[in-house]
Amino acid sequence: MVLVCVTAAPSGPSNSPSNPPSFYTRNLCRFPVYVNSVVAWGPGSRPGERCPDFGETRQRILNPGHSLQSLFPIRQDSCGHSIKVARVPGGRVYQFEFNWARENNKMWYNLSSIDGNPFTDVSREISGPLSCPKLHCFPGNNGSACDYPVQTDCLTVGNMFGWLCAGDPGSIPWTNEMMSTAQTIDELPFVED
Repeated sequence: MVLVCVTAAPSGPSNSPSNPPSFYTRNLCRFPVYVNSVVAWGPGSRPGERCPDFGETRQRILNPGHSLQSLFPIRQDSCGHSIKVARVPGGRVYQFEFNWARENNKMWYNLSSIDGNPFTDVSREISGPLSCPKLHCFPGNNGSACDYPVQTDCLTVGNMFGWLCAGDPGSIPWTNEMMSTAQTIDELPFVED
């Protein structure tokens, strides 16, 4: 079963190609998680074109109760972004995937366990801006009912949000204070090699 619910989330300042939105991740678990950020080599819709922020960051620690703001803005370039989250350093990753499509101006997003699901025992959620749908995985769901290929998109442009250990769908709204205190991935502590 896929649960899609709609709730309002703050979008911050008005977003546009000149003021692109961000992705925010909040760790509501009682344990640290290990995160890194990835931007695809190129947009799938335009083979041969390169994404301006292509690459992958080094893994960092996101402590319980802390929030992460994506290092790279979500540009209207159809370049896929992923926030990869592991339960142990260097472990299998769960992904929050998203982009802003140039072709149709939609914000696209999904949850993905294609590279592993170390968070089956906790709730996971992703949402787009304002009135866009949320995708929520309940604890115990292996992702078959809520992860990719389940995906959604929305014509409303704005900040996007992801949660681990989120509780009931939509029960933890984002606030402007949460966004203002979020750290970028390069401000988080490194995972020691």
